[in-house]
Amino acid sequence: MDVKKIIVFVIICLLLAGSIFWFTRSNNSDYGIESISVDEMIWVKCRNQNCDAEYQMSLQDYLQQTKAPPENPTGAKVAKCKECGQASLDRAIKCPKCGTIFFYGQLKNAYPDKCPKCGFSERQNRVKQ
Repeated sequence: MDVKKIIVFVIICLLLAGSIFWFTRSNNSDYGIESISVDEMIWVKCRNQNCDAEYQMSLQDYLQQTKAPPENPTGAKVAKCKECGQASLDRAIKCPKCGTIFFYGQLKNAYPDKCPKCGFSERQNRVKQ
């Protein structure tokens, strides 16, 4: 057999193997969402000023709703609020000190988990220790 034919054959085999590998890896459209327990809950808050709902929902449901951008010009990945029905629901944090529910990173030039009401931040406390 000619050396050039062997090289072409090897290149074709490598391309085929790479294509198969890429296809099998990229075919999982949920990105592992199904592996998250439905019991794992997160806080969410509605950004609609007329609603301002805040509640817990399963992390799996939230990720399912936000994996594809909704029909909005900004392309922001937000979920639909169960109270007002708008695509304005975003992930939030509940302050362990005062119980205030707020958006992650709400305060500028501060730790993203810093409570806007009492100023507590778990991250800041860990850094101090």
